Amino acid sequence: MNTALPGNPPQRILLTGEFADQTCEQAYADGNLKKTLLFMRRSLLPFGILYLLFNLPDYYLIAAAPTRQYIFANRFIFFGLLVLLFIRLHHIKTYRSYARWITAGELGAFASFLHIYYLYEQPDLLIQTYGLMIILLVVFLVPNRLGHKVLVSLAGSAVFFYLTPRLISPLRPSDFSAAVVYTLIVIGLAVITSYRSECYQRIQYVSALELHRLSITDPLTGICNRLKLEEELGNCLSFALRYGTPLSLILFDLDDFKQINDRFGHLAGDKVLSEFAGLIRPAVRDSDTFARWGGEEFILLLPGTDRDEALPLAHRLQSLIAANNFAHGLRVTCSIGFTSLRPGDDRDALLRRVDALMYRGKAVGKNCVVSA
Repeated sequence: MNTALPGNPPQRILLTGEFADQTCEQAYADGNLKKTLLFMRRSLLPFGILYLLFNLPDYYLIAAAPTRQYIFANRFIFFGLLVLLFIRLHHIKTYRSYARWITAGELGAFASFLHIYYLYEQPDLLIQTYGLMIILLVVFLVPNRLGHKVLVSLAGSAVFFYLTPRLISPLRPSDFSAAVVYTLIVIGLAVITSYRSECYQRIQYVSALELHRLSITDPLTGICNRLKLEEELGNCLSFALRYGTPLSLILFDLDDFKQINDRFGHLAGDKVLSEFAGLIRPAVRDSDTFARWGGEEFILLLPGTDRDEALPLAHRLQSLIAANNFAHGLRVTCSIGFTSLRPGDDRDALLRRVDALMYRGKAVGKNCVVSA
């Protein structure tokens, strides 16, 4: 199955229900880790208490006191292991680590069940097979890697059916065969259901990423849109004001852009805007935010950059733009406003000042950088 990650070719989903690209898979799994851990922390202890309650029927059904004591000890030990797992989940940081611990817990559950099965004096095949199926369903309900679920289920079932002829006598072959077949059917159905669930969850994850990308991207130029710029400006401004770090802002406005649209048409104007964005984007850092502010206006947000560093950049970009050949052989220039954060500035003051500086550049002849 193929899905599409934003900005990437379609991602193949393996038979294990995971992305073939392990980087994508790790990002998906770690992104869901917090929710998964919360679910497991809420579920582990109630499950352990429920498991302990099976001591009540065993107290009345098992005549031999030593056997009862071994079974009770088994369940209490397993409950103690669940408590330790519950504590360990608070310190897990990656999904791979989580999967290893949960898989160990599932193997422990099978070991506990199979040990009790071995201790029963006269186990009933039907009842024990029901117990096996319940554990199998729990294994597939618990969030874990699908491959781990399958291996744990097959290994636990194999040991169960290895022990059965040695513990139950007489054992009718037809009963034993039916138990094996129905168990395999349960595993098969659980695998199919889990696989479909894993695939759909990843498709939803990809779709959510794509929707988020579209919501913060200008569709024409492919750079950030005004919404994303507003968000980043708010975050950078808060950080700068709190920690006293520098912040600079560059506002570009393409000179005489209306004439381009009137003479060559709006498609040519769109091409110029797209080429302009493609020209500036490689010249800025990953930590900077380059966004389309609206129409032919663009903003470059430079966190952690003071006037002495940012103003030369504004002049270099102004020269780069003026020297570039755009669509239809056009030469395009920009009026650029530049400012840095000052004491007492807020968002509106910063934007008003850089906007006024850009318009001052228009007034004094265009194709220039005006700073204050």
